[in-house]
Amino acid sequence: MSRGFVTPSKGLAVADAIPRLPLMLKSSLKIDVAGFEREVDTHMLKAFRPAVADALNAAGEAAVDAVRKGMLTAFDRPKPFTLDGVGFFKASVRSDGGDPSILIYIKDRTASYIDVHGWGCGAGPERIAALRATGRVTPGKRTENEGRLARVLMATGRDAAGSPAFMGYDPPFALPFLRRNEVAFRLTSS
Repeated sequence: MSRGFVTPSKGLAVADAIPRLPLMLKSSLKIDVAGFEREVDTHMLKAFRPAVADALNAAGEAAVDAVRKGMLTAFDRPKPFTLDGVGFFKASVRSDGGDPSILIYIKDRTASYIDVHGWGCGAGPERIAALRATGRVTPGKRTENEGRLARVLMATGRDAAGSPAFMGYDPPFALPFLRRNEVAFRLTSS
């Protein structure tokens, strides 16, 4: 008997000619969520790591500008040598998968001319006494200027708080008679 159209003339019922199919269809769907999450994480890291590095670099440039603006107000007419001494190492996407980072710094050559004591870090304005000088500064000349300023403070009845600070404003290649520097003492609040 052929499977095809069955005609009633052969005496078979139409229902007998239809092949019997299982009444239930079972299907299953398995989703590998962990694999999907790994793939999404990989794509996200590839997309976001450069964006994070760019954002850090923009923040670094803003921080360097802020430090330079601070130098303009904290120092007496700082030279380009001093201002250009502030820099930062830019962030980049790391091949080892680590987080990108930046480092803001003052170049060694510039830092050797800036004696930072953290003045002005208090909760308000501070009073200082300073002695301005010109020329090349040697340790002996610096000690001499500190002594001169200490004698002036004693003669005027002022008390110094802490050790003196040296502030040099010009690059090392400036002519000695054009160099400006100061020795300063922080004054007590009384």
